[in-house]
Amino acid sequence: MKWDEAKDICLLKEATMQNPFLYRKGSSERGKIWSSVAAVLQKQGFKVDQRAVRDRYNFLQKKMKRKNVEDQRASGLGTAETDKQGELRQLLEDLGNQEEDAEQLPKQNEEEKKRDDGREVQKRACESFVETRKRLSSTETDTQPKKKRNTGGDTLVFLQQKLEMERELKSEELALRKAEIDRKELEEVRHNKHLEQLQTQQLQMQQQFLQLQQQTQNMMVMMMQTLSKNSNEQ
Repeated sequence: MKWDEAKDICLLKEATMQNPFLYRKGSSERGKIWSSVAAVLQKQGFKVDQRAVRDRYNFLQKKMKRKNVEDQRASGLGTAETDKQGELRQLLEDLGNQEEDAEQLPKQNEEEKKRDDGREVQKRACESFVETRKRLSSTETDTQPKKKRNTGGDTLVFLQQKLEMERELKSEELALRKAEIDRKELEEVRHNKHLEQLQTQQLQMQQQFLQLQQQTQNMMVMMMQTLSKNSNEQ
C-alpha cells in the first residue's frame, strides 16, 4: 500500500486514541493494540497488518527527528509547513512523548497509567489542533536552547548525523518495500491455490455429471430391453 499524508494522519490519530504505549516495549499487550489499530484501518480500506502500521510509525518518527536535526543545525528555524504537515508533526510529538513516558516509568501501576492516559486523550480530543499548538508552544520556547554559532566541528557532526539517519531511513524504506513485495507474493500464491481448488472442484463435478449421464443411459437401455422382451413374449 502507498502511504501519503492523509493516511499517515489516520494512522497516528488511531494510534493516539488506542495508545499502544500503555504497555512495555515488546510486550504482547502492546502488540495487541497495534493489531487493533491495523484492524480499524483495514475497515477504512487500508491494506495493512500489525507490522505494517508499527513500522510506518517508527519510520515517521525517525523522519521527523532527522528533519528537526537538519533545521537546528542549518539555521535554527523550521521550514514553512502546511496544515497537514503541522498536524502530522503534532501527532508524532504527542505519540513520541507517550512513548518516552512509557520507557522512563516502566514500573508505574498499569491501571493508574491507563486512567492518566485516558484523561489526556480525552483532553486532547476536546482541544482543537490550534489550541494544542498554543498550549505546547510556550513550553517549547522556554526549553529550547539558545542558538549557537555553527563551527567547522558542528558542521562535520551534522553531516555525520545526517548520513547516519539517511542510511537508517533507506534501510527502513527497503524493509517496507520488501514486506510489501512479500505480501503481494503471498496473495498471489493464495489466489493461484484458490484457482486450482476451483478447477479441481469443476473437474469433479464434470466427472460426476458424466457418471450420472452414463447411469441414465444404462437404465434406458435396460428399460428398452425389458419392454422388447415383454413384447416378444406376448
